[in-house]
Amino acid sequence: MRTWKRLLNRIVYNDDPDLILSPAKKNMNRFIMQAMLGTAFGTFSGGIFLSGYLLYLGAPDSVTSYVPLLPNICGIFLLFVSTLVDRRETRKKFLITVNATCKVLLISVAFVPLFVPEPFRIPVIFVFLICGQAIACVNNIAFNSWFNELIPVEIKGRFFSTRQIFCVLMTMILPVAAGFFVDRMENQYLAFVILFLCAGLTGGIELLVFGRIDDVKLEVSKEKVNIVKAFVTPLKNKPFFRYVIVTCLLHFFVHISASFSQIFLLRYLHSSYTYINAMAIINCALQMLIFYKFWGKVTDRLGANFTLTISLSLYVLDYLSWVFVNERTLVFIYPMIQIFAALEGPAFTVGLYTRRYELIPKEGRSMYDSFFVCCLGITLLAAPFVGNLLRDLFGRVAFLDTISFGSFRAVYLVSTLALIVLGMLAFASAKKQDETGTLYTKESWRQMKRMFAETIGLRR
Repeated sequence: MRTWKRLLNRIVYNDDPDLILSPAKKNMNRFIMQAMLGTAFGTFSGGIFLSGYLLYLGAPDSVTSYVPLLPNICGIFLLFVSTLVDRRETRKKFLITVNATCKVLLISVAFVPLFVPEPFRIPVIFVFLICGQAIACVNNIAFNSWFNELIPVEIKGRFFSTRQIFCVLMTMILPVAAGFFVDRMENQYLAFVILFLCAGLTGGIELLVFGRIDDVKLEVSKEKVNIVKAFVTPLKNKPFFRYVIVTCLLHFFVHISASFSQIFLLRYLHSSYTYINAMAIINCALQMLIFYKFWGKVTDRLGANFTLTISLSLYVLDYLSWVFVNERTLVFIYPMIQIFAALEGPAFTVGLYTRRYELIPKEGRSMYDSFFVCCLGITLLAAPFVGNLLRDLFGRVAFLDTISFGSFRAVYLVSTLALIVLGMLAFASAKKQDETGTLYTKESWRQMKRMFAETIGLRR
């Protein structure tokens, strides 16, 4: 039994004594299981398979481009319900109820073609998706407060990274297996239905795991908060509002082009689900083995703002690569894109999440969370629309007609240039905010090198 525990500690917590000896370890183990099951649910019922399902049903590009962004866009509704969540001292029962409701709605889209005539299928599916994702956003803010109260602040960066590694592990295995299955099924509709049923199974098990995590009493503000105050209060917190602006600008510049990536690969480059998901293994393996551990250490030692600022400039490599993608270059460039995504993704995820809860006061977390998600939702509602306008505009440029998929690639170039400017401004601003004067110096880069060497086993 002890040998098994030692092996588990090595595999899960990388023999980190702070994580292994934490009084919250039982809950940490269950949060990891929940994250893996939640990732499985999202894989089977969302992502590239949901986009492919809508393309199979005949949805146009302009509609399908919104599918990957719906979870964030639906956060706009949170501003109207955040105060209801904030008034709850305990979250567990509420969270299980809300989680179950959103899962039923999201799975239901698979069965719409059985009951709804063809002209109305896409609108009805989008009603289910919007309702399901809006409820999922309520679930997320309730979960975030619960999670942050149970996990000690001094290990939050490393544990969040560890938890994400297991999400990545699921992302390595399940999409490839599911893609292989869908590519080989003659009846495409039946293949998608089976995927959604698998999502229902994993979602049900996730709810059982939620039931085993400890509940906790949260600090609840006794002051009544209306919608106006829920909007105005975060605006007065200047560091938090600055964080919101930078994050929203990044998402806007990224998603004027990224919202079309799945469509570009499936409809125009005719890539198979197997190839797309197999290439994603490169991304997942690097995230799991190296980059989540690395950026978790960087965040705990140099600060979340440092990690977040560095991540902004890393996106440039990713979106610059898309500028050169066509039928002939895809096989060479797409693996490079996955490597760049593995580098930037964990840095941004760990930095973004940890930094947010450094800036948000304990009282009113749901209100601040809702404001952030609402701003992000509005940004992502606008980004594909602007991307569509740019694509149409570039489609009328004669020069771009001579280039393979010229209008798509021109939009990626716009994203790249905007990200360069944003990265430079964010770096200059962060350097001014550094009161110690030790960050963004040669010493901080040396520390990062040492941490990277520790992560890959070259140094202890």
